[in-house]
Amino acid sequence: MTVEEPHGAVALIVNSQGEYLLHLRDNFPHIAFPGMWSLLGGCRDGDETPEQTIVRELDEEAGLRLADLKHYTTVTSTPSDGESGPVAIFVGHWDGDADALPLSEGVMLRWFAPTMVPRLVMVPWAAQAITQHSTALAHTAAYWDPIYEEGKDWRPVTDAEMAAFASHAEPRPGQCAVDLGCGTGRLARRLHTMGYRVTGVEISAAALAKAREDPSPGPTWLVHDIQTGPPPGIAPGSVDVITLRLVIAFIPDRPALMEQARALLRPEGLLYLVTPVVERVPADRRPIGLTGEEIKDLCRTWDTVGRWEMDWNDCLLLRPGRRQGRP
Repeated sequence: MTVEEPHGAVALIVNSQGEYLLHLRDNFPHIAFPGMWSLLGGCRDGDETPEQTIVRELDEEAGLRLADLKHYTTVTSTPSDGESGPVAIFVGHWDGDADALPLSEGVMLRWFAPTMVPRLVMVPWAAQAITQHSTALAHTAAYWDPIYEEGKDWRPVTDAEMAAFASHAEPRPGQCAVDLGCGTGRLARRLHTMGYRVTGVEISAAALAKAREDPSPGPTWLVHDIQTGPPPGIAPGSVDVITLRLVIAFIPDRPALMEQARALLRPEGLLYLVTPVVERVPADRRPIGLTGEEIKDLCRTWDTVGRWEMDWNDCLLLRPGRRQGRP
């Protein structure tokens, strides 16, 4: 079977704030995607390779010359989109003033945070590419370290949240708890005060530096990327409670993480899962949450011990249930 060559190439251009450079196309009915936000780029010229196409298009459209352009993915534009065929997507980094670029076609260039994408009228496959790229980027130390170094943090852990957790989990002193994606350790320290032996696991060394600023006895801290596998030193079937608080939406392979948690838990262990629910969050925050159907799918092979709402978040206590397809 012959693989069709990309008929065009576009660029995901990202700055140090994690924003994406978008191009507002002219509202002419004879062009593809009139009046929509998209990525800089265009069609191949003659026998150009996709790499040659994107270099030429960025230069011609906006006077941009990026040395670090790399192929990211190839998508298919369907006939219903106004054009059809494969489009090569490249990714590159640039920090600069969008208004200062010499735009030669289209209406304007603007930087947008990925959380703004759902609010824009965008080329569908371009919006999907930004969501995919930003989600993967959001679970790297290079992304999270500057955020924590600026003093930003997640929603505080309240007394009401911990009271609800305790009423369902019935903690006992000496039980083992592992907080996956612990951030600066707010939840891990709360668990420690309940009597758990806690290990806080976090990809960001900057976050754990904040956690260690409290000199009082507390959890053990471990720098580890949970996407690469279970934390070192924690045996399978040895954990009483695993927590995933405001983490799961940033993980591309969520089922794999749920299975990692299952493998670490004792048979009667508990998983505490907290996630924003897309149907309840503001439009510009939807990329940080899961839909009701996505939550249902993740929990399909787990038994629900407790479930409650916390503003736009769902809090669930789950026990490993029977895997589908097993006796």
